[in-house]
Amino acid sequence: MRGIARHDNYIFAIDTYREVAVLDYSDPDNPQRVASFSKPDDVSDFEYSIAIDGDTAYVGTRGSGIIMLDISPLTAIPEPATVLMPLLMFLSGSLLLVKRLRR
Repeated sequence: MRGIARHDNYIFAIDTYREVAVLDYSDPDNPQRVASFSKPDDVSDFEYSIAIDGDTAYVGTRGSGIIMLDISPLTAIPEPATVLMPLLMFLSGSLLLVKRLRR
């Protein structure tokens, strides 16, 4: 696992450079994988950073910015939006704090 975030009874985990897995852990003795999202071909590999605010997951990438995912339909996550060029990111209340890469 590269990065982990919790949302309600779900864990979102970057389990490779190319995929975010969604696990239902409402039964901690028997967690179930309920969904996953593979990165688009034109996006760099996923990084270690993942943060969730409401129905949006923010996943850091290597060189392609932040992938924003609407996670409200867990079984049918739509195509992402991409912004910025992060190195690190953290949620602080309702703020997404991003450290940008130097060019």
